[in-house]
Amino acid sequence: MARIMVIDDDETVRDVLNSFLVEKGHEVVTYGSGEEGLEVLLTERFDAALIDLVMPGKGGLEILKELSSRKIRLPLIIITA
Repeated sequence: MARIMVIDDDETVRDVLNSFLVEKGHEVVTYGSGEEGLEVLLTERFDAALIDLVMPGKGGLEILKELSSRKIRLPLIIITA
């Protein structure tokens, strides 16, 4: 079982991904903004993250750059509609 974060400003996308991943046996944490998700990614351990490319505020690329600059290694999947 993996601990996975989902960051997407679309509640429906978050809910669908959450349901799918939980059904597969994973622990899932979801956030509706890049800022909220990034704050948690900087302080807690996750096995992977699915992050929306385009969101108000920080999007997927900004989060990727921030994690990279802090040398935080984490498998990221950038998603977009």
